[in-house]
Amino acid sequence: MLANLISFGCIDNGKIKSRYEPKAEEENIVCVKGFCIALQLNIILINNTEIVTSLLSRGASVDVKGESYYFESSMTPLHICASKAKKNFNIHIAKDLLNYDGASINSLTSKGYTPLYFASKRGIVEAVKLFLDWGADINASTKDNLSPLHVAIENGHKTVIKLLLECGTIVYNQDTDRSALHFAVEIGSLLIVEEVLKYCPDVNNANFSFNNKEPDSNVKGEIAKLLLSKGAHVDVQTEYGKTTLLSSTKKGYAKVVEVLLEYNANVNLALKSGFTPLHISAQEGNLEISTMILNKGANVNAAGKNGITALHLAAQNGHAGVVKLLLECNAKFDSEFQFHNAPLLLETEKLFLDWGADINTSTKDNLSPLHVAIENGHKTVIKLLLECGAIVYNQDTDRSVLQLAVGIGSLLIVEEVLKYCPDINNATNRNSLEIAVRGCRGKGYGAKLNTQDETGKTPIFYATKNVDLKMIELLLTNGAIVEDDPELLYIAVRKEYKEIVEALLQHDADINACDNYGRTALHFTASDQHEYFRVRDYFPSLCSDNFSVFSFNNKEPDSNIKGEIAKLLLSKGAHVDVQTKYVKTTLLSSTKK
Repeated sequence: MLANLISFGCIDNGKIKSRYEPKAEEENIVCVKGFCIALQLNIILINNTEIVTSLLSRGASVDVKGESYYFESSMTPLHICASKAKKNFNIHIAKDLLNYDGASINSLTSKGYTPLYFASKRGIVEAVKLFLDWGADINASTKDNLSPLHVAIENGHKTVIKLLLECGTIVYNQDTDRSALHFAVEIGSLLIVEEVLKYCPDVNNANFSFNNKEPDSNVKGEIAKLLLSKGAHVDVQTEYGKTTLLSSTKKGYAKVVEVLLEYNANVNLALKSGFTPLHISAQEGNLEISTMILNKGANVNAAGKNGITALHLAAQNGHAGVVKLLLECNAKFDSEFQFHNAPLLLETEKLFLDWGADINTSTKDNLSPLHVAIENGHKTVIKLLLECGAIVYNQDTDRSVLQLAVGIGSLLIVEEVLKYCPDINNATNRNSLEIAVRGCRGKGYGAKLNTQDETGKTPIFYATKNVDLKMIELLLTNGAIVEDDPELLYIAVRKEYKEIVEALLQHDADINACDNYGRTALHFTASDQHEYFRVRDYFPSLCSDNFSVFSFNNKEPDSNIKGEIAKLLLSKGAHVDVQTKYVKTTLLSSTKK
């Protein structure tokens, strides 16, 4: 309680002595602990010099470490003081802590942070000077091998950087693979790089790895030029084969690339994957960098692993400008498009066709550009390829374009393909429409409309069961047979979908066909849930646990829609007085309900 009261300024310092004077050794221990906590909290929350002086005089330890919601574990009062924002730093408190009882200037937190580390990170020049005057270890490193200089550079504190360098800080630490120059280059400050270079003449202790705060800037190019002018190796590679040119190309640093090329960077030096700078620029769609690299003699047909070229990557990612550039530089376009790397966008596809590409070229998996366009749902490209004579059926593969179109479930694409693929009963097209209508994409291919599956069902059965009017109309338009399957009409009536009933009747569905119990479609307009068990005996596939086509809706004893369907059936010639096996007519069933 005492600690909190003092910390938040709720009691007068003068009252501490008269009211809270400890009377015994045990009480003194408790009070001193409270003073220590209060000291830490005061520095954080109030930053009052007088309270700090008072607490120190009452026995608060200058090096006490503790844990709090407000600060990291194992921070001393001096750590807390140095870690405050620059505008809130109180040099008088820092001096009190150092003068009163000699606060440990090099005390470490659990992560290895010193007071100087915090001051350098915050850019507090007066704190850095004070701590250095008191003998702070200028090269003390954290558990992550970061020194005060590292964090000063990382945060762009130029004055602190200059001060630390002038005071003899080490610019290259053998225990870390990132020197001070690395950090200076990464933040992209020419002034800081120039300052560090005064004390770090070995320019090959840094690479050209810039951060991503700016997509590109002249400054990055100037830094690269400065390092190269000082003797930096232009083609040095990392253990993964990465060069500065590759990295700069990936990040889109055109100015840096320009400078590197001026210093004759090797444009064909590749990563372990075989990707060259041209691969990278093509993949990223960077026309400017691709042009610069090609002008310096890059191999336009260099292939990485699996035969991937820059053209493949540019086409795959839809970078039409780069595709055009590569073609103009004699890039080959007749190699196989591994991993479906065929061009997919309308503009790139037109470019390939204009340059004489074989519209039916296939990969090792027998996939043509048309296959790939369909798989990815590119409607405009599909239309272009079909208009330009793309083959819709290839005898070398059991996957026709119609199969793929059905498989992705796009009615528009199926309709477009059907214009060029009228033979929907081709032997290679078996089962795909059934599977597509079921919604099981990718499990099979084919498009024979009246082929039965293992349960004896045709595609239109599943379309009716799923109440998919558009697919039903598509199937009917293309020759699906319904007159031999009275089950379809029963399902449509039970589903209470008048439009489907109409569509089936328009295509010769037998309106008076009876099941084993003598029921016609008209009977089903009056059926209820009790009929389910009889239907199950005759149509078990309709009534399995996971495959019921019936939706029993008893909320309305006599719904308008059932009446409309009954009227439709009667108008089309349904026999009104047909009796079931149990001598029941539709009128009797309806009256009972």
